Amino acid sequence: MISLKSLLKLFFEFFNFIPFLINSFLLILRYRSYKYRLIDLNVGDKKVIILGNGPSLKDDIAHISTDGVDFFCVNHFADSDYFEKFKPKFYLFLDPYFWEENVSAEYSSKRLRTFRSINEKVDWDFRVYIPSYASFNIENAFYNSNVKVVRYSGLGFKKYPKFLENLLLDTSIYSPYAINVVIHSVFIAIHSGYKFIDLYGVDTSVFLNLRVDPDSNQVYAEFEHFYGKSKVLQNEAGLRHKPLTLAECLEKEYYNFLTYELMARYARHREVILQNCSSFSLIDSIERKKTSNFYNDTDF
Repeated sequence: MISLKSLLKLFFEFFNFIPFLINSFLLILRYRSYKYRLIDLNVGDKKVIILGNGPSLKDDIAHISTDGVDFFCVNHFADSDYFEKFKPKFYLFLDPYFWEENVSAEYSSKRLRTFRSINEKVDWDFRVYIPSYASFNIENAFYNSNVKVVRYSGLGFKKYPKFLENLLLDTSIYSPYAINVVIHSVFIAIHSGYKFIDLYGVDTSVFLNLRVDPDSNQVYAEFEHFYGKSKVLQNEAGLRHKPLTLAECLEKEYYNFLTYELMARYARHREVILQNCSSFSLIDSIERKKTSNFYNDTDF
């Protein structure tokens, strides 16, 4: 029997959540997110492998079998030589610099290169997912007839009341907080009907590379990812007038890990086997594939 203390805790948790719920309802109406619910694609018992862009993918990718699985890729993976080998069925852009007009010249060039790669390389059925609130100009970036742009709601909260999270996420009108492209890929894969999801390249170790420039006193990151190394000022692709502070950067990482915890719970709720197969990763909320069997297991 639930205690009075627990009931009061649930009440206050819901009461504090009401303003966010009202605000989200207005956003849903504004972006017509109710029109962009995700659908089951009838994939059967097939497994999907989601490839993040962490540096561990450089070591792991040669050991990933392409037999009998679908692939879900993100961001700039289309620029790599592996894109045509894996022929991913799904792709996701979540970072605003992929559609915002006022990004820096560097990031504008990067996204155009990736769009060009997709248009020129794809000769298979290919779905590009973007959140409902993204600029409609992004549809015009794809002229390849094999590419289908799919909008989904993409609207979510930094923190859900636990007793409501599954109910709201099941609608797919609500999504996890838009903090991480892999998390949203998992969410889309679950609603697409996949019961087996493996993750690679999800190091989630950006915060280990944060630095403060001694001259400018601004925060930057020495990124190492699947594509290589780079030094990036934390100004979100030029979309901010001032770079993020260190406190803001660490807060983002907090919500990143918190949202991975949400997705791990949601996968269990949907009876989905979600595994982190990265040889290096700091995510502690998702079941890890045993390192000792990592390169011997051919059941991908």
